[in-house]
Amino acid sequence: MIKTRPGFAGGIASIIDSHDPYEILGTIAGDDTILLINREGVSKGHMLEVLAMFIPGLKNKTL
Repeated sequence: MIKTRPGFAGGIASIIDSHDPYEILGTIAGDDTILLINREGVSKGHMLEVLAMFIPGLKNKTL
C-alpha cells in the first residue's frame, strides 16, 4: 500500500500502470491510498527499487 496526499492516488497509480513494470500486476487507487498487487516472489525491497525508477524521492520516504 502507498499513502499519498488526498487526491493524488489516482494520478500516481496511473503513472505506475503506464510504465507497466513486470513486477506489478496492477493497482487499485482510492483518494489517498494505492493498493499495489505484485507478482508472486517479488520482495518489498525489489518493489521499492522498481517504483523508485519512475517516482523520484521514493526511497527517501519509505519506512
